Formats: sequence, structure tokens, C-alpha cells
Amino acid sequence: MGEKIYIRGWRDGDHGDMKMPLVSSAVLFVTRYCQADHFNVYLVKTSEEEENDNVITVNSDIIKDLRYEFIKENDVPCLVKNCILPVTVDERTSMIRCGLCGTVRHIVQSSHTKNPGENFKDLLGFRQGSLRMCAEVSGWTKLCEIELPSSIYQLITLIRNRVIDDKEEVEIPVNLMKLEMHFEKPPKIHNDHKLKKALLVKNREQILNPESGTQFLENDCKKGSQFLIECDITLPHGLQRYRVYKNVNNTLYLKSDRDYRREKARKEKVPRNPDRPITKPRTRTDEEKAAQKRAKKKRRKDRETAKYLEEISLEREKINSNSNNLEKEFQELSVNDSNDIQQELLEPHTNEEIRNCFKTISTLDIEFIHLYSEGLEMTVADLILFVYCYFLMQSLEFSMGDLGQYLPHIESWFDHMMTLPRLQEAAKSCGFNTVKILDSLPTITNDIQFIKPCLPVTLEDEMELNRRNKTSVRAIKPELTEALNLIQNGCIDVILGEHPRREQVEIDWSSLPTSAHPQDGEVPKKRIERKCQQLENLVTAVVEIAKDGDVIVDFCSGGGHLGIVIAYLLPKCKIYLIENKEESIERARIRLDNLQLTNVVIYQCNLGYFHGQFSIGVCLHACGVATDMVLQQCLDNNAAFVICPCCYGNIVRTHQINYPRSSKFRNAGLSYKDSLTLGHAADQTEFNIALAGQGCYCANLVDTDRAELAREQNYTVSLCSLKPLSCTPKNNLLIGTPN
Repeated sequence: MGEKIYIRGWRDGDHGDMKMPLVSSAVLFVTRYCQADHFNVYLVKTSEEEENDNVITVNSDIIKDLRYEFIKENDVPCLVKNCILPVTVDERTSMIRCGLCGTVRHIVQSSHTKNPGENFKDLLGFRQGSLRMCAEVSGWTKLCEIELPSSIYQLITLIRNRVIDDKEEVEIPVNLMKLEMHFEKPPKIHNDHKLKKALLVKNREQILNPESGTQFLENDCKKGSQFLIECDITLPHGLQRYRVYKNVNNTLYLKSDRDYRREKARKEKVPRNPDRPITKPRTRTDEEKAAQKRAKKKRRKDRETAKYLEEISLEREKINSNSNNLEKEFQELSVNDSNDIQQELLEPHTNEEIRNCFKTISTLDIEFIHLYSEGLEMTVADLILFVYCYFLMQSLEFSMGDLGQYLPHIESWFDHMMTLPRLQEAAKSCGFNTVKILDSLPTITNDIQFIKPCLPVTLEDEMELNRRNKTSVRAIKPELTEALNLIQNGCIDVILGEHPRREQVEIDWSSLPTSAHPQDGEVPKKRIERKCQQLENLVTAVVEIAKDGDVIVDFCSGGGHLGIVIAYLLPKCKIYLIENKEESIERARIRLDNLQLTNVVIYQCNLGYFHGQFSIGVCLHACGVATDMVLQQCLDNNAAFVICPCCYGNIVRTHQINYPRSSKFRNAGLSYKDSLTLGHAADQTEFNIALAGQGCYCANLVDTDRAELAREQNYTVSLCSLKPLSCTPKNNLLIGTPN
């Protein structure tokens, strides 16, 4: 009983290299980097149709020293077949994790637990959020997990299969340009001022101490108007780099208003005359005090401004005078003398000069360098991208050539990654060529002429590569009116149905074990009653539809509140809990252990990576586009569904889902933007607000679009409401069964 990894891969011949997708090679590289030798690796040879799909040749050393086994697709366990590889399985906890990001994150976490001294958990980044969000809501995860592997493989194929022609042109993939533009932007840092301030306090003493041995980059510290200091902070994985820009010669230090007032107060401070009688001031009204205070403040500010501008004028005149005198002196000097002086100005500053200037730096003088893909520190995303770029470089025989002028930041990042000792060690153990040299055979990379693609300007492309995407569309009144007019002109009506049990939706919670009750799932006390009411509506609907032996999938299961109750009430059915959030999965696992239920399996993955067969799909308050993904999964499996939508304003077009959903809404002339506008208006359903009625109507329209999609695929659908309505503002319920 241990942890297992299932990936696509097979030997190319009896004892030769291996064939596998880029994603599989990334998983193995992370496994070697994290020294995760406690995993059993199973390399699955897929069907002949899939063998050449995004497959590259990899050195067989990548599995050396690992516990591995080659198996056929028919030998893969049934529970693993429900998911898209790669997959990790923990048999002790009945936990299955699938997808590239979920798999490598678990490898990092498990390795940190085995060897906490190696600080592998740092690879998960700030708040352990690296590649945490699913690809459907995160542009960054989508790029790393889906888009880049496909695009880089296509580019590698074009390079290797090209016809040698001096005029041949190869277009750079758009997704690779996305990564390049991502590196061009400044790093996004949470509370960067606080981080810079802590950095100054921590390192100032060391930098200012001549005996500390701190050295600076001489090439960047030239005598002149400015110099640049680059400092590196060594981390367990990689390093953190920042720059300091500072004036040295002819520095014009302009005092701030606060500094000027403090200095003036120190100079003009006069001790009070003890013989002077103390007179009691006349009592003034609050309005008089405020007016006097404003007038006094204005006079003080005017004086300070005038003084401030006078100082600036004098300093500038002095600098201009010095510059004119210096220019005259240079003109009088001989050419040789002039060259000598210019050479002296280009000489690097001494460490003592730099330390003296360092005494006056502030957080405004510090600039963090975008050294890694997710900002300041190396994360597991860098390990994945390194593997992608390595095989791209390998296809170019480690010479970027013409490609380097279009991807300078990626090339610089790759060069830096190759200098990290721990990464070099992992790369060597995988059989990677860590020395960037040209092969002894004649190179043909210079024959390729790369061209930059035309980047499309669409709504998705305008989204930045954040950990979570957000649309900019809002429910503006004119746009909402236009969308509602299209609904009216298209003769689209909201048809409401009933719950299968009508008003009888209660559950006897006292008959259930404590661990099956929401109060055991860390639900706040004030929400327990409403949570129970929400669950009752969905559980009773599932009980009415289900039959013995059915497979029921609780999508976006969270802490397992819905799925666990269904599993307890329907012991002859198989229940799958699917959730992406690690903390919620852990809470569900603990509750299942307490209940000792044997008919439940937990999948930690994105919705799109589960493709198993099931009979009923359920979800409670799946956020935004997740509701549509659950509905699509049910329709693809011809399965019944019980769905309570939520967060209508978070619906967004993905690589799998488009809007409007139904032909009826599209034929009425509604566009993608109209769907987003209706979704944002549908979120205005809070009780006791002016737009609650409009919000409920728009929510019914969005869910009618979903219901019509199911009806077009021969489903009977009922759009009803949770009982009582007060249990949640998002109280719509979609119940559908195939005919």
C-alpha cells in the first residue's frame, strides 16, 4: 500500500530511449528534482491512435533509480481510467489526483512531508498558490497545463520535419509569445512595499559593513550620474534578485515637505521666556478653530513651497554653472587628456563609495527583478516550463538563433535556470544535456527563419496570466436593456417546474451520524440550518432518481457535505467526490474515515480531467462556468443531473464551454457579451435590495438557457427553487433526466 504515479510512456525499442508526452516528462523531472523515490511509477502504453499524439523522445535515464513498471492500457485500474493521465493514487486514503498541476503539486507536498529539511514546499510559492487554480478559471494554469505543451510540441515538430530551405519561415506559436510577454511585465508581488522594507532592514547592516565581504557587479557600477547595484539573496530553491538605482555624482537631493518642516523647527526652536505672563486665550467656536487652522496651514504651505522652489532654483543654477565650466575645461584639454578624464568617469565605483551611497536608499530605489515565471521565487511552474523549453532548445541543438530575438526573456530565464546547482543535478540525473554546446554535426538551425505571429485581440487574450481570471463586463443598464429586448423579441419565456417531492424535502438529521451532519464539516453555527435546508433539496431529489448500483458523482464537492449524506442514505450506490481544493478534500477524507464508508472514492482534479461513466451528476453552488461544465459532463454521459447554480457573474468562455449555451438563445441573437451581462445582473439577488427582482429574473434566464441545452438533447428538465427560498439567495435548482 503506497503512492503510485500513472503517466503515458513506453520504450522505443527493447533497450533504447523512451517515448512520452511533454507532460509526462515534466512529471518525471519534478519527481527526480524532489527526490520522490517513494512513488511507484507506472508507464502506460496507450492505444496506437494516441501513440504519436504530442509524443517526444526522452533519454531512458529519466526513470533511472525510480521504482517503475511498464504496463498496458488494459492493466490500468478502473478508477484510474476515469481520469486523464497523469494520475497519482494514494491507496491508503482512497485518494486519486489527476492532471499535470494536481499531480506535481502532490509530488511536491508528499516529498516535503518525507524530507522537510529540503523545503520542497517553497516550490508551491506564495501562500502555496502555484498552479493551484484550475485551467477553467486561471489563464496561467491553462497556459502551463494545456496550451504550452501542445504549442511547443507543434513547434518542435515543425523544426524537425522541415524541408531545408533558406527562405523557409516558421511562425512562433501565440502561446509561446504569451509567455514571453508575461516575462516582460514587472513581477506581481503581494505587499511589495513591506517586502522591500524588510529587505532593507535585513541587509543594510551586512552591505554597509566593509568586513562582510559583500561584492557588487562592477560592470553595472560606473562613475557618472547613476549606478546600478544588483544583489542576490540565496533561497533553498533558486535565488531572489533585486536592483538598486542611485545617483552618486551631482546628486540633487530635494527635501520633502516633512523633512523641510522638521529641519526648520530644529533651527528656529527658541526657549520660552519664563517671565512672560501666561494669558488665557479667548474661547473660540469650533467653526472659528477650523477656519483658523485651515488659514494657518495654507500660509505655512505657501511659505514652504516658496522656500522649496527657491532652493531648487539655486541648486539647478549651480549644477548648470558647474556643467558649463566642465564643458569649457574639456574643450580646452587635448584629446588625450579628454580621453583620460572620460576613462576616469567610466571606472567602477569602489565598494566604499557604493556603501556610502547605500546609506540613503529607500524602498523607492529598489526594483525586484522578474527572475522566475511566477515572480520573485522559483516555483513548480518553473520546473514544468524548464522541461518544455529544454526539449525546444534540444530541437534547435541548443542554439536559439533567429528565435532568440523574439524570445529574449525566455532565453534569459532558461540560461539562469541552467545555472542553478540543484536543477543541474536533477537535469543530469534525467539525462539532459546541461552544457549548452552545439553538436559536432553540422547545425541546420540557421536555416530556419522565425516570424512573429499576429496576436489576436479578443476578450480572452486581453486577460492577464493571473492565477484567477476576471472579466471586465458589468451589468450596465443600457446593455442589460438591450439583452432583455432580445429575450423578449425571441419569445423566450421562463418555465418553472416543481421538485420531485414537491414540498416534502425534509430529512431527519437526528437519524444521521454526527460526521454526516454539516456541523462536523466546519460550517459556522449561524449557517448550519440554512446549509441543511440546501442539502435537503438536492439529497431528496437524488434519492427519488437513483437506483441500486448507480454511480453518483458529486462535482465541486468541497468538504463532502452533499456527497457524504448521499453515500450514507444510498449504501448500494457508488459515490465519487470531485474537488480541486486540497483543504476541502482533506476535511472530507477525515469525515469519511470517521463514518467508515466504503462506497466513496475521492478525486482531486479539475472537472475537465474526469471522464468516467456515471448515472447521476450533482453539485451544490458550483461557481460560474463550473455549473456549465458539470451540466456538459452529465449530457455527455447521458446521465441525470441535480444542479444548484451559483455565481452567475463568474461565467466565462473557456476552451470547452461557450455562451449562449442553447440554440434557442443563439437564434434569438444573443451574443457572448449578452450572456455575461445577464450573468452579472443575476448576481444581484440578495434579499431586501432594489434590484433583487430583476436579478432573480436574469438568473432564471441564464438557467433557462442551460435547461434548453438539455432539452435539445432529449432531456426532461425542471427549473424549480429550493425550499424555503430564504435558505440562500442563489436558490434555483435544475433537475434533468434523459428520456
